This record gives sequence, structure tokens and C-alpha cells, in this order.
Amino acid sequence: MNIHLDDIRWLRKYYPGLRIKNEETITGVLRFRAAMTTKSNPPLLRPPKIEIWHERPCSAQGRFYLEDHYEIEGFFDDNWYPYFKETEGRLETYARKIGKSLMEVHVFPETKELCLGHPVSIQAIMEQKISIQKFFERLLIPHLYYHSYWQKYGVEPWRGLNHGDAGILEGLSDLKNELNNLNSIRLSYAHVSKQIQLKICQCLVSGLEIKRNNTCFCGSGEKVKDCCKDRAMRGFNLLLKAIKRKGFISPFETLVPIIPVD
Repeated sequence: MNIHLDDIRWLRKYYPGLRIKNEETITGVLRFRAAMTTKSNPPLLRPPKIEIWHERPCSAQGRFYLEDHYEIEGFFDDNWYPYFKETEGRLETYARKIGKSLMEVHVFPETKELCLGHPVSIQAIMEQKISIQKFFERLLIPHLYYHSYWQKYGVEPWRGLNHGDAGILEGLSDLKNELNNLNSIRLSYAHVSKQIQLKICQCLVSGLEIKRNNTCFCGSGEKVKDCCKDRAMRGFNLLLKAIKRKGFISPFETLVPIIPVD
């Protein structure tokens, strides 16, 4: 994803606290005004639509409306999507305050990058060849809004995904429509552990799906219903079905060469 002249003009107009250091880096203070478009009370099971105002709206009020700002740095290089960091340490401080790890507040601990969503969901958005504006509105600002709401009210506005295998599989249970193309299948397979990949291969050979009373696919030795539970199980079976649907019948001859483990 590249930064174009129209993107620069848009950023300067609506987010003057940000500056473009070069063609690959955005840094500074991002100030936003946004609200969830929902009448239900959080925490919600799925992220609602986030309405964002670049100028102060007369009608913006109520509990779901928030104004906030974060110091950020964004990198636009050869990755398949830009990655952003929160550079003030605010999220790290809040994680310590509530006794959570960085991963539990959706920040990768090694790189301090923000985890903006499920990789398949991000891929579906990025395949639309979106602009910087759309990236901010659909991924970055909703992520920061999530954190601002959590910090202000002490509860997540919607239930974030777990990280690791459980989160990837849970997310797939909501993304079955996106599992209709090879890229999404390949990406999903690449993001789960070798333990899950092996279990997928075993199920392809046996022709069976995972059920609640089966030993959990994560390798814990417990039953699915007592371990990764139903939502992750649905995601596992959806990925399994998608692989079968695309013709990956023999995992050892076909699946592994097309979708590398490493």
C-alpha cells in the first residue's frame, strides 16, 4: 500500500497532528471523534459499525461518542498492509493497570504493533485496493476507539478475539463468506500452529469433522467443549470444509506444497 498525493491532502486537512516523514512512514498525534452505531449495550459479540467524524458534528453525543487522541507511527513498506504502533506507551500502561498482557490488549509484544483484526478480515479489506482514508476508517480508528472505550468504562465495547490458534479459529466462525477463495484459505492455514495443521491433515484423511466431545484439536488432551469450545470448533470445521471444497483431497501430496507449513 502506497501513500498517494490525495492521501497526503486528506491527512493534512483532517489529521494535521500527523506528518509524513517519507513515502513510507506516518507519525504524530491522531485525534479522532467517533461513535458506535448501536442501541445495544456493550460488550457486543461482534464489532459494530464505527461512525467517524472528521469535523465536529452537532449531533454527536451520548455514551457511545468519544473524542480521543493517540501518538502513533505507521509504516507503509512491502508488507501486504501497513502496520501501526502506539508510541506513547499508553496501551502498555493500561495493560499493566488491569493485569493483562500486551497480547490480551491486542498489541504484539515483540514488535509493539497494533493487532488491527483477524488476518482474513484485513485481507478482504485490503484486496479492495483501499485508500489511506478507508484504512483509517475501517481498521485503525475503530481499533483505537475500542481501546478508548475500554479505558474509559473499564469494559470492552465488543468482545475481542483471543490470540493464537483459538483467535484465528474463532474469527473464522464469523468469516465463512471470506473463506471462498484460495488466498483466504492459505492465509488462515498459515496463521495456525503446526499442531492445528496436522489435525486438519488427519481430518482430511479420515473424512471426519471435529465434534464437541472429541479430543480438542489444540493438543491439550481435553474435550473440545471443555477447552477451545464451540466457536473455535466451528472455525476449525469451516476451514476444513473450505480446504475440501477447493479440492485439497490428499493433504500430504497436495495441501502441504500449495499451503506451506513454514
